[in-house]
Amino acid sequence: MTIAKSLTTLPILVLLGPLAACSSLFGDSPPAGQQQAAAQEQSGQTAGGVQLRDGGLLAGRGGMAELGLSVDNTANQTRWLRVGFRTPGGSADCVQARELLPQVGADFFCPQPKGVQAGVDYAVQVEVYGDSLLTRKLETLNTVFRFTPADLAALKQAPGG
Repeated sequence: MTIAKSLTTLPILVLLGPLAACSSLFGDSPPAGQQQAAAQEQSGQTAGGVQLRDGGLLAGRGGMAELGLSVDNTANQTRWLRVGFRTPGGSADCVQARELLPQVGADFFCPQPKGVQAGVDYAVQVEVYGDSLLTRKLETLNTVFRFTPADLAALKQAPGG
């Protein structure tokens, strides 16, 4: 069965940029165990074969702010992902799990019904698994979104914002 989405239901891009998958939730310098993974990610070689393409702030349906993340499966095997968006205070956190076929990309969205705040961290974690039961973890990728007042102003200027 094929499901098609109308263009009117897709989020409108406000601020989306390339991500460094080696960004850490622990500050500027990853813990020692993550430094090797960070070096592999920067060289394009990852254990799980998944790369973060881009992400950021979107104007979703009805102008609601959404966090968005695009990932690519560069492996020749199917991967299963669990993507978590962690918001300040935790009231609008999102966790999604999805199968990702070889050499295919996917987009993940996290609606923010109360909007977003400037100057605070929105942590994103992507866990990559080699099995559908999510028991064989291959790698974990982390990044952080932080928006400026100008980003929030651009969101308000977007159609529907």
